[in-house]
Amino acid sequence: MTAELQARHLPVTEVDDAALVVSELVGNAVRHGAELPGGGLLARWQLHGSQQEGTQLRVEVVEGGPGPGPQAGRADSDAESGRGLELVRAIAARWGSRAAPDGTAVWAELPVTCPPPGGPAGRAGRVADPGS
Repeated sequence: MTAELQARHLPVTEVDDAALVVSELVGNAVRHGAELPGGGLLARWQLHGSQQEGTQLRVEVVEGGPGPGPQAGRADSDAESGRGLELVRAIAARWGSRAAPDGTAVWAELPVTCPPPGGPAGRAGRVADPGS
């Protein structure tokens, strides 16, 4: 994702923010979720919108578990872990979860500078087996 966003000439800070959000969503899915049937997780991203409305980068991680509970994103500030969704909340314009056919998708939308036309609008890929 980062290589393709860089190729679309998005600012470095926006690419870095997107990479951090994806990292947090994948990390949470590995730590707290379950594998999809066939193994692993699914990570995907898509650019959508227009210059008038603004462009959003939507990132999504799909895993085989029930998804984040009602306290997700509300970490104890003294805890050594559990602040990942706080980071997502701080960086993303919106985030949430939805039921997916084989589990749960956790998504986030980040405002980005409108990329030049052409090139891929998004991708999906299976993340390596979380148990490996």
